[in-house]
Formats: sequence, structure tokens, C-alpha cells
Amino acid sequence: MQYKLGTSHHNPGFLSRTDNDAAVEDINDDIPFLALDETANGLLTGRYTGANMPAPVEYDEIVEAQKTHDFCVELAKRVAHETAKAFFQNESYGFCRRAPYGDQLVIPESLHERIITLEHHATVSAHPDMNRMYYAMRRRCFWPSMVTDIYNTITKCTTCAQNRMSLRRHTSPLILFPATEPLTDLSVDIFGPIPAAKAGNRFILVITDRFSQMTKCVALRRITAISVASAIIDAWVACYGPPDRILSD
Repeated sequence: MQYKLGTSHHNPGFLSRTDNDAAVEDINDDIPFLALDETANGLLTGRYTGANMPAPVEYDEIVEAQKTHDFCVELAKRVAHETAKAFFQNESYGFCRRAPYGDQLVIPESLHERIITLEHHATVSAHPDMNRMYYAMRRRCFWPSMVTDIYNTITKCTTCAQNRMSLRRHTSPLILFPATEPLTDLSVDIFGPIPAAKAGNRFILVITDRFSQMTKCVALRRITAISVASAIIDAWVACYGPPDRILSD
């Protein structure tokens, strides 16, 4: 076993990176996050974000870009006159949109491509598909053409296209597995529901030996996993022993 300091990688939590012999200090509640020397900077390296990735977008940068974006300038006038019911300006002077899944920050056009690139091409993002990427972004971001921009990004992504072709190349054809001897391969299926009998049975479990076509039928009230498995054991395994394979839908 080899011990590694917590500051050398990002897997351990904050407590595992602390010095147990150090004096206990109060955490400053004014700081909204915890960052240690030579650890947070690792998130900007190539192994986390990929090569030639843009720098992360900061909140102040978004608010500053909203001041010159035509849509946000018009939105500010509508918010001031209370004609934009779905939009508001938060306490940090950023324009947001109310949505069922949370408040969305309005992203100016100059930052669209940068945010989409960070959301899709970063190593930690793993090239999400359109639905997963949109559902993740809509929780925090909004601009009118966001769905179209996400679709265009994914359709033009070379890595995504290669992965789609890779999945097609690795599809395997259907392989038949015929039974070669009696009582080794069973086929089971459930018939019903049918009108209830006097005993309350509404289903029929059909058990067939795939080699000899010998069939047994068992009446059942319920078709839960336990009741079906018990019926197979009682009606077949107790008489002929356990099969090698059971085929069922």
C-alpha cells in the first residue's frame, strides 16, 4: 500500500485533506466554498477540462455582459415596467427567469458558445446527449435559442458521431440456442388474465420443455415473482430436477 497526500488528487473529501495535528479554527461563513492550495487549480488542467478549453464563466462576467446584450437591455426595461412576469432582477443584479425547475440566469449571446463548449466538450461532461445536456443546463441557464444551439452543437460534434457509429458496429446478431436434450431447457409464459375460477385463479403458468415439447400448466391467483418461482419449483423442479436454462419474456 502507498499513502498519497490528499492534496495530490481530488478524490478525497475536505476532511481527509486536513492536518489532524493542526489547531482547530472556525470556518469563515462569509466564504461560500472551501479551496485548498494546489487543489482547486487542478480543475483547470487538461485532464479535467480537455485540451484548448475556454476558461470557466464567472457570475460577474455574465452580469457585466447582460448590460450590453440587446435582449437583456430590452428585458431590463420590461422588468422595470413590470411587463415581463417571468423575469426578474435578483439581489446580485443579474436578470433571471422563473421556471418550474428553478430560477434560470439569462445568458448573453456573447457567452453562448463558451458555456455550451464547457457543458459538452469538457472531460468531466463526457459528451452528453441532447436531452441530458438540455435538462442539465435549463436548471441554471436560459436564452431563447438554447434548444437549437444545443442541437447544432451535438450534431456537429465529431466525437459524438464516432460514438454513435461505434455502437452500431458492435451490435451482435441474434444467436439461436436450440435445446439439445430433454429437461435442460424450459420455456415459461403466463396466460391471462381470464375469468376467475371458483378457487380465485385468474392466470395459467405454462411450462414447456423445449426439446420434447412436454408441457405443464399451473393455475395461479397472482403472478408475482415469488408465486411464479414457487410454482416452477413445485410443478417442475420437484418432479424432473432443476433445468439448465429458463427462457421467458
